[in-house]
Amino acid sequence: MNGEMVENAIRSGRIDGGENNRRVSFIFAAVYTGLLLPGDRIMGLDTPSGGNTSHGYYTPHGRKVSSASIFFESLPYKVNPQTGYIDYEKLEERALDFRPKILICGGSSYSREWDYGRFRQIVDKCGAVLLCDIAQINGLIAAKVCKL
Repeated sequence: MNGEMVENAIRSGRIDGGENNRRVSFIFAAVYTGLLLPGDRIMGLDTPSGGNTSHGYYTPHGRKVSSASIFFESLPYKVNPQTGYIDYEKLEERALDFRPKILICGGSSYSREWDYGRFRQIVDKCGAVLLCDIAQINGLIAAKVCKL
């Protein structure tokens, strides 16, 4: 959470400002190193589709542009180019084939609602851990504008 979001959430009375408010990058490092070994598989929303490079990203020419893509094998899922929505059927199919250890939902600029229940079904089928990156919407969750 960035400083302004934390201060707003504290002023609103929704959080106490205590130890649970950590910087997101440290949380990802802790989750990744706690659950994964180098070379393990992760899946996250493709950066051009609204995801985040911390979820693993390769350029179209295969250049690895984040530590997640350097240390882990990442496979993105994408939005349908016609609708702008995540294709959950295709996501499930890819997850069952790829078998990631972590499936990440959340992103930097995906402006649609996330179907968390559908993600839960997918990780239950493929045996992954579900990681929700709520860095961009945590203030909306604290204000009860957005459900998690």
